[in-house]
Amino acid sequence: MELIAVSAAELGFQTETASLADIYARARRLGFGLAAAEVAPQLRLQYLDQPMGEFLIGMEPIKTWKGEPVILTVANGGAGLVLIGQDGSANAEIPVASRFLFVRSNEAALAKAARGRDVLALNEVFACSQAVGRQSSSDPGEYLLYCTREEKLWTSWRVQPGARKVRGPGKLLDDIAMPDSY
Repeated sequence: MELIAVSAAELGFQTETASLADIYARARRLGFGLAAAEVAPQLRLQYLDQPMGEFLIGMEPIKTWKGEPVILTVANGGAGLVLIGQDGSANAEIPVASRFLFVRSNEAALAKAARGRDVLALNEVFACSQAVGRQSSSDPGEYLLYCTREEKLWTSWRVQPGARKVRGPGKLLDDIAMPDSY
């Protein structure tokens, strides 16, 4: 996965602060996607040479046990390397100097496709212990997934994560390459 670090100011905001919803919407329009929530803890474990004073935000908000949205920040504030939770509500005002981590658009499509596997499970489709896929060229809200349970029989599925809809199984399509290891 390729992560891109960019400030809200670099996204074009010229005010002192911008809402989290506006920042994320602008990033999406520019072809960036939100990193999955697990990226922040993994980055904190792996980014051991983070410069002092650097704070990186950018992930799908997660909910606290009270249901409040939270985003995680990977930071080095001078007291050591930390992972900090902060307000992840859509109207949270963020200084435009803040730097965000996004994934490139093709990575964003794959991240959403992975969430499509969750939609498969919600629809009681369990033939998907491994998957490969891409965003539909005709419908940006739909993802085409190949799934397998035993690495022998692959099935195709059309998944719409936003609507939590699944269609399939179907035939394999020529324009989705199989993983290199198969």
